Amino acid sequence: MAAPPEIPSEERRQIKIRQPRLRILRCTIISASMLLITIGIVALTVWLVIKPEPVRYTVEESRIHGFKLDKNGQLKTTFHIRLTTENRNKKVSIYYDSLEVSVLYENQLLASTYLAPFHQPTCNKTRLAANLASRGVEMTGDAAKDLRLDYRSAGKVEFDVIVKARIRFLVGGIIKSKHYMLKAYCSPVVVYSPDRNELHRTFCDVHI
Repeated sequence: MAAPPEIPSEERRQIKIRQPRLRILRCTIISASMLLITIGIVALTVWLVIKPEPVRYTVEESRIHGFKLDKNGQLKTTFHIRLTTENRNKKVSIYYDSLEVSVLYENQLLASTYLAPFHQPTCNKTRLAANLASRGVEMTGDAAKDLRLDYRSAGKVEFDVIVKARIRFLVGGIIKSKHYMLKAYCSPVVVYSPDRNELHRTFCDVHI
């Protein structure tokens, strides 16, 4: 039986060089993976120990100005909404990277606006003011008729206010979480005409 061909010396040298490099690369990948797992476990442990309290949202006041709804169902008006968001946590602060406020009537979007990003400290109540302009929004179905009747007969209308925010948590002033989507559903929000000196507070359902 013929002997197997001998591997040239140059090729043997390249194989010997490649093997340590592969081992170093493998060790680096394993070490990085273990580090990420350790950081994740530490963050989860801290999170569970702190046990963060849910965020609270409340609509404190709502007004409607310049109400105009034509015969074609096109709405022109401005909503003034004042909200309070409460962070009751002692060791968790919240970064709001984006925040959108919307007003709906019978599931139809009437107006929306974005508020400036902000950081909410621990044990803090932050007051937010949103001015939402509805410029020629065309309402469909019976919604236009219902809205006109409610406003003319009572000088007030019940709307839905929805808050959507992209947030991050800062735990213990050290560990930042990934991004989460916060959604606050506030209903019914009673919006009064300018001549009505009344306030109606609405507590919101918050989901993260």
